[in-house]
Amino acid sequence: MLTGFATPEGTAHFAARFPQLAAQRWFQTVNGLMISNLGLGSYLGQVDEEADRLYQAATEAALVSGINFIDTARNYRHGQSEIALGKAIVAHGHREEIVVATKAGFTSLGHSMEPAFLEEQLDLSRKAMGLETIDIFYLHNPETQLRNLSPDEFETALAKAFEKCEALVASGRIRSYGTATWDGYRVPGMLDLDRVKALAGPNFGWIQLPLNAVLTEGAPVAEKAAAMGLGVVASATIYQGRLREHLPVAIQYSRYSPGVTSALVGMGRPEHVAANLAAAVAEIG
Repeated sequence: MLTGFATPEGTAHFAARFPQLAAQRWFQTVNGLMISNLGLGSYLGQVDEEADRLYQAATEAALVSGINFIDTARNYRHGQSEIALGKAIVAHGHREEIVVATKAGFTSLGHSMEPAFLEEQLDLSRKAMGLETIDIFYLHNPETQLRNLSPDEFETALAKAFEKCEALVASGRIRSYGTATWDGYRVPGMLDLDRVKALAGPNFGWIQLPLNAVLTEGAPVAEKAAAMGLGVVASATIYQGRLREHLPVAIQYSRYSPGVTSALVGMGRPEHVAANLAAAVAEIG
């Protein structure tokens, strides 16, 4: 396994190689880490060797183009995204330069936040990626549990999951944790950021939520989270391809939304990296 994790010194060294991006609000600092304002997502795609090869190539292209924020999840492409991205990160070698996030929660049978399950899934992710330590470990769509639990039961389950995440930080397997959501922070009556933060421990540092030119409901939460000192990741930046024809506007809307640390765009091919990078820094008249 590749040892280490993202560090302030390592991410600053990465950023220094891309001075041409400095004027583009490119690197945002959270907890001392300099993080690219555009992140590589890995949700969609076929589950086959060709898609694996292209995801690995896309990640390699991202890392030499100024993108050091890599996002995946245990269930993305049935675990193949983690493997492909991990190969590229290990090949890059400079673990201290790259911020890596993954998620756990979904199973083949449904959804779980049970502490033992989260630990098992994290260890599978670490093995798949070939990384000793994950920088950000998200509870994946925890609001899913509200379908079956009362609000009080949900809070109890969430608190236990956060307690396990604190233990995983103490063990050195993760550096921080958070909540990656879809409806959670957008739909009234689901997740309240103040309450979530109160239930969590000191290493709760991140939220992820959809935020694009169509799905704007999460904007106030993003701004509030940033004011709390949390890293904020905008997902669905081009709305899973629906905003592809408006690429520069779509990407810049999410990148420049108040509070956003990094906007994720799925990049399953090297040419996606080039196109999204160009759109992110394009002059829009």
